Amino acid sequence: CPVTVLRQRSADACPAASSSPPERVRLDSTQLVPGDVVEVEDHMTFPCDMVLCSGAVVVNEAMLTGESLPVLKTAVPVSHDTCYDPESDKRFTLFCGTCAMEARRMGGERVVGIVLRSGFSTAKGRLVRAILYPKPSNLEFYSDSFRFVGVMAAFALLGFLWSVAAFIKYNV
Repeated sequence: CPVTVLRQRSADACPAASSSPPERVRLDSTQLVPGDVVEVEDHMTFPCDMVLCSGAVVVNEAMLTGESLPVLKTAVPVSHDTCYDPESDKRFTLFCGTCAMEARRMGGERVVGIVLRSGFSTAKGRLVRAILYPKPSNLEFYSDSFRFVGVMAAFALLGFLWSVAAFIKYNV
């Protein structure tokens, strides 16, 4: 699906690129890489995991979490003493596969997010990968059942040998 990406012109192509505003480029979502700045629109299904940098977004996360109520995601606060952590700061993260119901501008700025992860590295990708390639489970029940069958086979062999010895002893 096509998304709007804000790209800065390279300094090699245009010497005044550092002072010019970023240009809006329409790209296919398969071309997104971590670090791209994506403009968030209403009713957009997110093609990757992003951290929300400006504005607020009402997100339907039912596809990932099963939560029936929409969730409000806000922009990550700018602070010099804290760093963004994708695991603990999920209230600022827009997850792949979820849908933006409404993108709210704050102070006239565009609602934008920075791509964190794409493909199988996203939360949705990890879920799909876990379903397609589950980790082998080493159950104790499985190995214990072989031990039980082995002990029963040993008892059966002892019983058979005892009955053969009894038949020989009594000439049956």
